[in-house]
Amino acid sequence: MTERAARAFERQWHAGVDGGYAALFDDTSSGFGGGGHLAYGLTDAFNALVEVDVTRQPSAGTTVWSGGAGVVYTLDVARAVPYGGVLGSGYKLSGDLSKWAPGFQLVLGLDYQIERNWGIGVELRWHTILAPEPIGTTAYMTSFPKAEYRWGF
Repeated sequence: MTERAARAFERQWHAGVDGGYAALFDDTSSGFGGGGHLAYGLTDAFNALVEVDVTRQPSAGTTVWSGGAGVVYTLDVARAVPYGGVLGSGYKLSGDLSKWAPGFQLVLGLDYQIERNWGIGVELRWHTILAPEPIGTTAYMTSFPKAEYRWGF
């Protein structure tokens, strides 16, 4: 059996869902969450990416809503495709940390193409929330397994 080449193309769409672990680092609270993403192949190496997530940290008494858009670079060499990128983001913190704030995300991920239209993967995102005082700049991390459907070959 021979290895099939990955099929990342210009104008390829990816739509998926994700869910998993989240951690706020300023008060060391953790929780779980999920979300969705939509990506579009600008070239065979660069994708535009939009993501929306919500996580809940019970010990901090807060829920974090986030939405981001940006560009990721994919290293498309096999069925396993690593990628990294930067997203500009907006955050809504509720509960004890009730604020709206801008920020950004650094994204690292690994996708695996199960077959032509379906993929799975894992994604780590380091969020930097630029909230006003008294919260200030807050670091936040999510690690989400994901599944996606792809089309537009």
